[in-house]
Amino acid sequence: MLVSKKKNKIASLQWASLLIIPMLCTFLFVSRASAADNINIYIDDLPMVSDTKPYLEQGTTMTPIRFVSEQLGASVTWKDPQITINRNGNQVTLTLNKKTAQVNGKEVNLNMAPQLKSGRTFVPLRFVSEALESKVDYKNSKVYIYSSQKAITDKSGIFYETDNSYFIAGYQNQDTGGLHKVTKDFINSDEISPEYLRFARQINGDMYYNKDLKLIKLDMTTKEETVLDTNVTFLSSKGEWLYYITGEESGTLIKLKYDGTSKKVLSKGGVTSIDKITDASIAYSVWGQKTMCLDFSTGKSQQIADKPLSAISGGYGYYVETTNHKINGDSLMHLYYNLYRLDLVTGQKSKVFTESLDTQIKDVQVHNGWIYYITGIPVVITTTSGGKYIDYNSGSLNRVFYDGSQKKSLTDAKIAEYVFFDKGIFYRQFPYEGNGSKYTDKHLYFDSLK
Repeated sequence: MLVSKKKNKIASLQWASLLIIPMLCTFLFVSRASAADNINIYIDDLPMVSDTKPYLEQGTTMTPIRFVSEQLGASVTWKDPQITINRNGNQVTLTLNKKTAQVNGKEVNLNMAPQLKSGRTFVPLRFVSEALESKVDYKNSKVYIYSSQKAITDKSGIFYETDNSYFIAGYQNQDTGGLHKVTKDFINSDEISPEYLRFARQINGDMYYNKDLKLIKLDMTTKEETVLDTNVTFLSSKGEWLYYITGEESGTLIKLKYDGTSKKVLSKGGVTSIDKITDASIAYSVWGQKTMCLDFSTGKSQQIADKPLSAISGGYGYYVETTNHKINGDSLMHLYYNLYRLDLVTGQKSKVFTESLDTQIKDVQVHNGWIYYITGIPVVITTTSGGKYIDYNSGSLNRVFYDGSQKKSLTDAKIAEYVFFDKGIFYRQFPYEGNGSKYTDKHLYFDSLK
């Protein structure tokens, strides 16, 4: 019984973490009958932004059709009184005031008919989302929509997954660098480039990567490189766009189509990291002090946290704060590192757990209800003048359940960085005694952690 409850709990959290991002950009008050009907909507972990409030009609959440469709990356066309929505080969046709619709040519019944109010067309939120192959979950007066497209969260730049292979920077050979294409059993690998290329990804048969602070496109047939931009410090991708940060204005966020056209500045000045990208929005940190979310359909940005977030999942942001701890007779400043979970709509925070005294919590990531992180192990350093201070060495990879329970170390080695892939975790160990200066690449499967 306990095992069954735990599995259900994890499964529920897994769906919630896939959809919440695009809707975190802002919260929606979904009410019609009374102000008590507040419903917060999230898409792929981010709050949803709309200038028109959804409402409840006979137990059905009604939302502006263009709003929810475009948040899920769909196109909307009108031919009064019909509305047609297209996304990834799926077509949905609705008619105003009619309680039937067409989904890929098949007629289906609706709980509520599309309605025109104040010049806006409202449709049943669950129906449209599920017709566009998204999952919908209602929990604690919140609506979580999870698109079928994976939200981008990778910040390591060393690992990229395709349907049949992995592309890994410096795989098993960090001394000489190199980009390798590795089979999904991690047995065979082929060198794509002898150079150490971070943030490499294969898109439409071409390779894109960051080399010498340049954004490069590599034609895999001719092996010809094309420079798309310079002074690039971070690279990611989603849909038909590349997203990256340049050093201009101490951090400018840009999106660019794969062919090098349609360059657009999304945020100028102080952008330090890209935290999450969905079909509907992008979350990013500014000056290492706050987290913003930009809604693609409206072009508007909104602050979702007054601090940089280590991870975003399930409508929550995760961050680390320290508390001082004084030991009598000890001149050193000691710290406890605490991991907090922040509701991105209400702003309420709760402590997940506290690490051991002076042990850092680094590189926090969330996956399927579990929180993963690397520890920083304290080392007391004595200066030439006799003074002392605490420095840190990299420690093990650990995980803890979202409620702070079941905390466990997964490795004994000093971990440099780690990335999730379809079946597990790929991680890179720091050099160890007897191994010279070589890093070691390893992986472990989720099944082995049960």
